[in-house]
Amino acid sequence: MSDAVQRPTSEKLVALWRRLLAVFAVLVPTFAAWDYGGILPWTKWALAVTTVCLLIATVPLLLFRQPSSRLVYGLPFLALTIWAFAVFQTLPLPATGVSMLAPASHTAYTQWGVVGDQVAPASIPISIAPWYTRQYLVLPACFAGFVLIGTVLLRGEKDVLILLTLTMFSGVAISYLGTADKINANQIRGELVAPSDASLPFGPFVNRNNAAGYLNLCLACSIGALVYRHRTRLKERKNDDRYRVSGDSRWEKLVSRITRFGRLTDNLSVVIVVFAVVIASGIFISGSRGGMLATLAGTLVVGMRSVNRSRKFTALIAISVGFVGLGLLLGSIGMVSAVQERFAQTWGDDALQDGRLDHWQDSLVASSNYLPAGAGLGTYRFAYMPFQRVGSSAWFLNADGMPFEWLLEGGLIVVGLVIAGIAWTYRLLWNLAFFKNTPSDAAIATTAWFAVPSLLVSQSFDFGILLPANTLLAALILGAVCALVKPVPKRKQRLKDTKPDQAAGESERPSRRHRSRSATQEYPPMQSEVASTSRPSRRFGTKAVDSAGSSTHSGSRVVRHLGPHVSRKSKRPQRSKRQRAIDLALALVCWGGCFVTAGLAIPQQYEAAESDRVVRQLNAWRPDLRHAKRKIDAIADRTQKLATRYPRNPDVLFANARAILLQWRTATIDQAGDLGSREAFDRRWQLTDPLLRRFQFHSLQAASPGESVEWQSVLLPGQSSEPLLAAREQALAALRFCPLNDQIYSLLLTLDFVDRGFVDSERMLNQLHRLGIRRPDTLQRLGVLAAVYPGEDLALTLWRDELQLVPERLANVWRMIQQLGIEADLNTLVPEDPGALLTAADSLTTDPATREALLARIDVIIQREGRSSLKQLTTSDTVADGTATASVSASHKPLRHRVADDSQWHYFNARVAMLRGDFIAAEESCREAVQMSPGDIAWREQYAHLLLRNGKQKEAVAQIERCLLQSSNDRRYLTLAAQFRAADVAPETEPSSPDAPVRVGGSVDGTP
Repeated sequence: MSDAVQRPTSEKLVALWRRLLAVFAVLVPTFAAWDYGGILPWTKWALAVTTVCLLIATVPLLLFRQPSSRLVYGLPFLALTIWAFAVFQTLPLPATGVSMLAPASHTAYTQWGVVGDQVAPASIPISIAPWYTRQYLVLPACFAGFVLIGTVLLRGEKDVLILLTLTMFSGVAISYLGTADKINANQIRGELVAPSDASLPFGPFVNRNNAAGYLNLCLACSIGALVYRHRTRLKERKNDDRYRVSGDSRWEKLVSRITRFGRLTDNLSVVIVVFAVVIASGIFISGSRGGMLATLAGTLVVGMRSVNRSRKFTALIAISVGFVGLGLLLGSIGMVSAVQERFAQTWGDDALQDGRLDHWQDSLVASSNYLPAGAGLGTYRFAYMPFQRVGSSAWFLNADGMPFEWLLEGGLIVVGLVIAGIAWTYRLLWNLAFFKNTPSDAAIATTAWFAVPSLLVSQSFDFGILLPANTLLAALILGAVCALVKPVPKRKQRLKDTKPDQAAGESERPSRRHRSRSATQEYPPMQSEVASTSRPSRRFGTKAVDSAGSSTHSGSRVVRHLGPHVSRKSKRPQRSKRQRAIDLALALVCWGGCFVTAGLAIPQQYEAAESDRVVRQLNAWRPDLRHAKRKIDAIADRTQKLATRYPRNPDVLFANARAILLQWRTATIDQAGDLGSREAFDRRWQLTDPLLRRFQFHSLQAASPGESVEWQSVLLPGQSSEPLLAAREQALAALRFCPLNDQIYSLLLTLDFVDRGFVDSERMLNQLHRLGIRRPDTLQRLGVLAAVYPGEDLALTLWRDELQLVPERLANVWRMIQQLGIEADLNTLVPEDPGALLTAADSLTTDPATREALLARIDVIIQREGRSSLKQLTTSDTVADGTATASVSASHKPLRHRVADDSQWHYFNARVAMLRGDFIAAEESCREAVQMSPGDIAWREQYAHLLLRNGKQKEAVAQIERCLLQSSNDRRYLTLAAQFRAADVAPETEPSSPDAPVRVGGSVDGTP
């Protein structure tokens, strides 16, 4: 008796322990989601520690119940294989072997990373940044671990409900918070999302696309919870005639199904539907086009899964109710038009303006140079840079499309493993479809059928799967699928075991014409512990269920499920010793591999967290802070210790070089004593800049070409040369471990006057030119460095490339060239852009010959390319005098300009006619421009000046009065109106210069 009492107690304790661990495991990705998606290194370190702890706590549960099939080890094994390949990418290999595995990596180490008289290394890794690849290892390690954890912990019905419920609550909270932020932004800015913003935060996520990926997984769990609730209520009422479909005609049956759906929908089902609608609204309100498409893809797959089944009407009704609720919710908060506008940008011209499309071309070119082994996982931010030609100006830390990123970083090996993982996942899902499922099994299957397609679609436009929150939640869902996997007997064994059952069932099977009314049931009967063997067989769609409860396909007559009255253990063939040995080996490899990989990730992430902390402190330091010297001394001491502890960490080495320079400059300020005013402090701080020492050194070197200038002579009194040597040494060490880091090259260029480092300056400038060829700000800075040394020829080349990207910067670049005293030909500097040529002819030159040459180039371009050659310019691209605003940085906007509209085209023609003295034609073109864009006050003012010039005084005064109506606070128009009325106008008089700046294009939206 004691044994009978003790066994249930032990089972209860095991179930309680499993559920506690399940709650903890499900809360891990939830915690990561609320901590910026888990992207911070300290969060990854905590996740690695948590993974190890959960693995240790889960192992004892294997003694009570082992996985029912070796299929569960497929996904962890593939993840561990990716981990092993990433480790292989970091190992030093012979340079000749790397040249065959990754030719571009060989070039990076043997050509880019060699400075001065250094010798190219004989052994190099495949990864161009091994430290970044090692930090990437935590993702496949935790993914494999959580799949195994989910396989063990999410076996029971209540365990599945824990996963679905907690994830659904987390998604609702994040969606609510993000929606509230968007509503506030809508009230402040007057719009939901700005298409020009590449990455907007949503809730706790720093990127709305990442948040949409997580919310899609939460939406999948909410749909699974709804399926579980519906199947449970249907199972409880399967013998109640009120819940059966009745009617003779199709309309009566449809009404009956809708009525039954309403009866099965209780208050809890309504709450779950509301939660699902809130999560879906968060996805659409976030503005993530990839997230919207992912939601539609998951819904489509789940709907198609129900097309050939008797529950298709229930699925269609539920989907219809969900979309209606989504529309009502969006309409109630005034977001329908904004969401429609954002969703419409998925197709058409707006989609073609997305900078990712051009960048993917560069990514494919770069991938072809790293095949077959790739550039190293986690190194995308550096690997693509030498090969960019048509992409946007932004620095892509990730490809915003995981297929492109995995192809570049992992080559054909990682892409093949990922495809194998996707195929294996669908193999597991089809395994669930092979058997009749309980409500919890159906819930997890539906969750996975929604989650997997939505992930495939969303990650084609995003990198959210690299965030631990998304990675771990997807791993738990797949682990729950693995927990439900059952062994499928081979075909011969199924035929042999089911022949007697088929023979006995065929005599009792009614014909299709005379089948009973119960065959119209929407769900097949659930498996129960006791089943009546005298129940007549029933067909459901393409399956038939015999009297024993076993499902038989109508075409192949193959029994797909053994009846509940038959012992599953007796029907299952005994495994051979070889099969048991394979199962044991797979278990040991997967579980042991997860322990090892997660354990190794702990010190790796701790190193990353320490380096990230000191880099953030260094970036936050300012020279005008209180106790600035004491703080920078503490930071420099910390970076020095970390550089000694981690000599292969390029981030720490580079941070140490920067800290040494800042400490050196701060010491110089401290020696000067109290400088009094803030202006004196700022002036003294600028004097300590190494760029000024570089300028002075190269100026002395150019003044005495035959003599050698000691670089220590350009230092300020009291400055030591040792910190400069130490900083340069640390930067060179960092370059050896990350040879494509442009920030390191910039620091070395700044210090090229130290210890004859200028011998590599021209080569470094050319390399930086190649790395930043699509970034205008970088090209402008490099041009200034090149103007000092090696000379103005290289500087002008860099500035020409800058103007090819952003021709609206012409006025600023020309002004900078004049300030530097560089002699340059304006005609050769201006790119082949009509707007830039007009700017140069109008305001940057007074030479008639140069102006005529610029106008002739405009005619040639217009004749060759037509109106498409004239591009739209933004408000900040004004090309006039000092009243024009400064050009906005183009570091995050696409470089593909839009073609000018009709109004801008006519205004452009008016300006060209004015420069050529044809004021009649200028008036006609300007009139057309103002009529097409009546809100542009500056154009209207220019039109008024043309009217006055052509003797049309009354019309000119009327246009100025119209300007006054449009801008009533600008009293300048009152003065202009009075001057126009008092003017003595004659057609032959010279035109007066307009007071307002004249624009070439106009704004994108037509506003001034």
